Amino acid sequence: MDYPSIKLPISGYTVRIQRQRAEVMTRLRFVAEQELMDKKPTPPVQSVIVADGSTKDIENTADEGYVAALEQWQSDVQTLVATKITKFIASIGVVDNPPEDIGETMAQYKALGLEVDESPKEFWVLNIVAPSNDDLAKLMFEIFGRSMPQEAQVTFYRGLFQGRVPGIVDMDAPSTQGKD
Repeated sequence: MDYPSIKLPISGYTVRIQRQRAEVMTRLRFVAEQELMDKKPTPPVQSVIVADGSTKDIENTADEGYVAALEQWQSDVQTLVATKITKFIASIGVVDNPPEDIGETMAQYKALGLEVDESPKEFWVLNIVAPSNDDLAKLMFEIFGRSMPQEAQVTFYRGLFQGRVPGIVDMDAPSTQGKD
């Protein structure tokens, strides 16, 4: 099968990729939420007196402790989602395989006391091929973003690069072409 190739902006590596539907990221988010569901905080219950004089228990979603715990849980989910997307990119999105001597590089990392818990392919993609956030964002866009409608692609790309989008015209700014 013929796979498209892309050149990464920072490392300079050219790799072949396998494009995926953007919905895969949504499904990975769902999986991450399910994995952490048992740690999701529940709002405290507060008893209130209703019109007839009886009491009714309602959830207090404005409780400061609950809000802080929920924000931490959401942060944990986001971290797990990022890990899952990164592993997906390394193991499925990038088609190329690491060189045969990648084990030597992994051993050197371990000898320096650096944790190496990835597969050889994940290690190669994440540490050698795409070690920078810009390289990883480029891979993410090329693997997932190209399946989106064009306007959604621009929005997705902008989110990945936060204002540094080469070759993309600002769709919200008025045109100044031909004006002095």
